[in-house]
Amino acid sequence: FELEDANLFGRGKALQLARSSTVDRDEWILNWTDPNVWGSRWELDLGFADSDDGNREELQVLQPFYALDTRRSFGASLLHWDRIEARYALGEVADRFGQDQQRADIFAGWSSGLRGMWTRRWLAGYRYERNRFSTPSVALASATPPPDREVSYPWVGIELLQDDFREMSNLNQIGRTEDLAFGFRAHLTAGWSGESLGATRDSIVLSATLSDGFEVRPEQFLFMSLQATSRVEDGSS
Repeated sequence: FELEDANLFGRGKALQLARSSTVDRDEWILNWTDPNVWGSRWELDLGFADSDDGNREELQVLQPFYALDTRRSFGASLLHWDRIEARYALGEVADRFGQDQQRADIFAGWSSGLRGMWTRRWLAGYRYERNRFSTPSVALASATPPPDREVSYPWVGIELLQDDFREMSNLNQIGRTEDLAFGFRAHLTAGWSGESLGATRDSIVLSATLSDGFEVRPEQFLFMSLQATSRVEDGSS
């Protein structure tokens, strides 16, 4: 179940309290989102989860590209997630291992603004992520945790966005005006994670997101998206 107020006390802040129960874990989830910190363009996101196999804490501070003509964006985020993961074979638990994940990101973006029907944005950032694996008390006798892994890399990227947004009402939310993105969007990044930067091994880190929307006929819409990520090491991914 979930309780959420997307406009707490009429101030535009969002507070979420949820209880989740899955095959892997039971957890309580608390999230806070402030899209205009002290009336500014900065956003703040806080997340906390207390589960029966660990905890998760998240923090993100961001000044986004809040409009197609916005010229700058900055941000940073932190994540710590301690949990027990299960690996399955034919629907049955094959083994379990503990995972302690820590991640830190810092990023920035630049744009020349809206030019005709298109906006092009240049992106850059740095990510450090450490994963420590262990054998928990609930593991099976044959359980073997994965090797510890660290990635540490600068990355660069580009985002291309088409100006094709349309206002709709009573589509996904009753009594709310919604902006639907029908334009094409491409978000591509590439980074190099090296042992000299503290990574476990040298690798190339790639990611891509593509999306587009179409009006099939009046009041019938089709939205498509494709996302892919890869880490290439020693000629394999």
